[in-house]
Amino acid sequence: MERKKLNFYVVVETGLHIGGQAEYEIAAIDNVVVKDPQGFPYIPGSSLKGKVRSLLEIQGQRGNRSFSNLDDDVNKPSDEKQPRICKCGKCAVCRVFGYSSNKQSQMSKVIFRDVYISREEPQINDYQPPVDFIYRDEGKTPRDFLEVKFENTIDRYNAKASNPRQTERVVPGTVFSGKIIMLEDGELEEPYNSRISHYYEKLDKRFKVNNANDYLKLVLIGLSLLEDDYLGGSGTRGYGAVKVFLRE
Repeated sequence: MERKKLNFYVVVETGLHIGGQAEYEIAAIDNVVVKDPQGFPYIPGSSLKGKVRSLLEIQGQRGNRSFSNLDDDVNKPSDEKQPRICKCGKCAVCRVFGYSSNKQSQMSKVIFRDVYISREEPQINDYQPPVDFIYRDEGKTPRDFLEVKFENTIDRYNAKASNPRQTERVVPGTVFSGKIIMLEDGELEEPYNSRISHYYEKLDKRFKVNNANDYLKLVLIGLSLLEDDYLGGSGTRGYGAVKVFLRE
């Protein structure tokens, strides 16, 4: 049976920062973005998958629309410094995204590939980007996709600035092209089946796929939640607003 694949664009609307390895040299930028071997920024599949899963788990704490059991005691870490991640093995998120605990584990049903800058102009209807699209056509260099934002910390008492730093960001308008592969098709039992279908029916038409099963619907719901949140770091300070569009 052929695996279902989702091809999609990620359009950067505000500067995007997903941290990479620091450069140890004089006058180097303090906080750099992750880059491929040629120096072009990209979105690691792990970053996108982790964010989508996290948003679905957070959505799972909103009453009868729950997709996960994040609040269950089984998910409470023994060390308070450790993050809480659902690993109940029974909820919709665990069934689709996998889980690992001390007693058992289950492989993910979905693959998120690394997301690279598109090499072609995106064909997106009914969308007005905040700035012109930027994609990797002939002649583009890594510098065309990057900017440096200067920041500091303001002392609330004496109004003095301190801790100056430079943060590298992917510029608005950059278009990434990615792929998600469903390893399995599947339906979920109640109550998750009804909750997912209810939420899916309210999604923007951009996230609708013919003959979508529960596993795929959950992934698409997660992508839609991303648009009302942020990708990467410093999202509460304006970074990381993105739009997602499915493509052929």
